[in-house]
Amino acid sequence: MFAALPHPRRVSSSFRFFSFVDLDMAMQNTNTIRAARVAKANNTHSTQHKTDDALTYGQSSMQGHRASMEDASFCSLQAHNATYGLFSIFDGHSGNYSANYAATTISHALSEALVQHSTIQASMAPTFSTLDHSLLNDDQVASSGTCAIVSVIERDPVTHRPIEITVANCGDSRAIVGRHNLPTLQLSVDHTPGHPVERQRIEQAGGKVLNVTYNVAVSSGETATDRINGGLAVSRGLGDQKYKSNTLLPPEEQLVSSQPDVQCHTINQAEDDFLILACDGVWDVMNNEEVVDFVRSELKIANKQCLRILAENFGSLPIDIVTSRDVNQYEVGSYVDFPKSRDKIKGYLMKTVADDGGGNEKDTTTTVKRPGQLYVRPSPPEAWEGSVEGEANKNRVAKAWPCGIVSENVIDRCLELGSTDNLSVVIVLLSDRISKQYEGHDGSTIDTIQNNNQGIPNSSARWSKRRNQ
Repeated sequence: MFAALPHPRRVSSSFRFFSFVDLDMAMQNTNTIRAARVAKANNTHSTQHKTDDALTYGQSSMQGHRASMEDASFCSLQAHNATYGLFSIFDGHSGNYSANYAATTISHALSEALVQHSTIQASMAPTFSTLDHSLLNDDQVASSGTCAIVSVIERDPVTHRPIEITVANCGDSRAIVGRHNLPTLQLSVDHTPGHPVERQRIEQAGGKVLNVTYNVAVSSGETATDRINGGLAVSRGLGDQKYKSNTLLPPEEQLVSSQPDVQCHTINQAEDDFLILACDGVWDVMNNEEVVDFVRSELKIANKQCLRILAENFGSLPIDIVTSRDVNQYEVGSYVDFPKSRDKIKGYLMKTVADDGGGNEKDTTTTVKRPGQLYVRPSPPEAWEGSVEGEANKNRVAKAWPCGIVSENVIDRCLELGSTDNLSVVIVLLSDRISKQYEGHDGSTIDTIQNNNQGIPNSSARWSKRRNQ
């Protein structure tokens, strides 16, 4: 005989039977809590995105629930004489001065170090030392400090494709690489006072690591964090004068060290999809795999929808084609007027196509006339979502824009999950494989959407919902 099952009411609460009504109410409560968290925060995004075809990034930041914005970022596709990509986040504390200073001067400090040292890896520690020394000798710093996560991407001298990543970090910001069918690769170490190596240095410098419990108004329950002498919750950073005042100790042995951990990774175009840098406000509520899965999913949706938006933008206004005896006399982007044409065409010159196969560029080596066609649109170049090249740049716009959008979406998601910190994210695409895949996850491009008016069921509504939250 089987033993009788206990009465449902006598089963412990963790095993209580849930009905569909219970689950529906739980979902409603969850959505209400998320909406309340977002409503209480300063959820204005500061976002940028850019590509030069070989390398693409998006960056976004938000003040969130903090009283002020203490994060700062610096991103460049062509740092140090256009030989490297430089991407960085500085997560400040006790004010924003140190973070802003570091973001403003990181490129110059790195360039100076690269002149003195033979490799990027060897240049990272001197770069951090220069920034830290400047902050410690700056009267405006006071108690301000900042974590730092800096990634330098070396580029192939011929193709300009990314070939190697070097990451240096002080503090608890993090760098990870999302890889195709492989576990996420972490390229940084979280420097917290409770870490055994960090704790040992702190105690040898005369400090204590105290576990401090405190309440967060927008979060449920209490939070406990290891802090240096009950104060700072990170063990490495730039600035932080009061934690570096022992004149008998070198910088790397102070209560707070400015010595970065440096890791290098050779990029595999077949495996490495994207690099993500983010401050601890992200990692407080999402783990590495969750962030990678979220970014991968959102990139597919955002890329497709951006293609659609650009297709509508580029396809909504008519393009008139005028035959010319000499296209060489016209400037792309300039206003043109052909009153004697059949339709009295006037507008802005979008592009030229010469019969000899030449494109927009003027042939300044000859005075011979170049017959061909002029493509004219009624809207000015500023409305073409790219630059004066207009249609020629539409795929470049579609490539960069989604990285910025998805950076925003990561931040929005963290806010919904209860993050109470400032939030900053950088996403960098690493491979041709992922770039081509994200032209449209079904292989579509702007042109095929314009020609065929293709759709993607369910994705449009999902993407619009995220963008409107």
